Amino acid sequence: MNNVPERDSSIAAAPTAVSLIIAVFNSEISLRRLHQAIIDRATSPEFDFEIVYVDDGSTDGSLEILHDLKKNTANVVVVEHPGNRGQSRAVLTGIHAARSPIVVTLDDDLQHNPADVARLLAVLKAGGPGNLVMGVADALKRPLWRAWAGLCANAVSNLFLARPLPLKLTTFCAFRRQLCADLDPGSDRDLPLVTALVQAADVTRTIPVQLDSLQRDRSRYDLAALFRLFMSRSRYYKFSRVLAALAGASFLMLACDALLLTQDVAGHPILTALLLVFTATPWLLLALLTIRVGRDADVPALQGANRSA
Repeated sequence: MNNVPERDSSIAAAPTAVSLIIAVFNSEISLRRLHQAIIDRATSPEFDFEIVYVDDGSTDGSLEILHDLKKNTANVVVVEHPGNRGQSRAVLTGIHAARSPIVVTLDDDLQHNPADVARLLAVLKAGGPGNLVMGVADALKRPLWRAWAGLCANAVSNLFLARPLPLKLTTFCAFRRQLCADLDPGSDRDLPLVTALVQAADVTRTIPVQLDSLQRDRSRYDLAALFRLFMSRSRYYKFSRVLAALAGASFLMLACDALLLTQDVAGHPILTALLLVFTATPWLLLALLTIRVGRDADVPALQGANRSA
């Protein structure tokens, strides 16, 4: 006779501990609304949330607001950076300060709807421990050039990365802390955190999410920032792919030179200038990448980066 008592189905399972990580920089206008939105929309009996705010050297009243929120709300952690070190470093600082094994990263500008947190977590729990889940908005309300600049930066990066990035890359992610256990928040500023997470993850899944109506009017990224981000990713580029692309750029350069020699462009200075730029740009860019990848060849691999997908 089996004397093992049956499990009482009326007893609810213990809630899953989750840390919400929010990097804050000069966001005094949106912070209280963001905090209230998290309380109203993300609260669920399935999850036990803590909220980790990292002030990244704000010069407005953001830090004072954060301390006030901590005083009046349970399970709120406030971490301070003495100066501005960039969003990726601030998020990583928050991840290291978090107490929960599962983290969700949100922006501080109400662009990410806290109501979608539960959907990200449901997909994460259904997958393996090395999964990364990313919320991607279907319709991004931004100027066309900015959207295309981001898509192109990700597409070009994918030529060199071992694991391709989702073209609509966002910072609205859910994953387990172990995915970035080897990253140090105290090192250099130009850490492409989401790129590093994608390279470390066994599987990266994207789910559609809705942008909140209260979102930042001006993006943090311009063309110069996108170029710096592209170059910072180079530590994760495969050297063999860089060399292959360099060979392709060399062939393109020779083809353009041949075109210059065989065509009468003396009376077309604009065409001549365009051909010269078209010839030189890929060569110079890939030379920079070769130098950077060679310099960063000894960067240690992230935990999980060598696992099969």
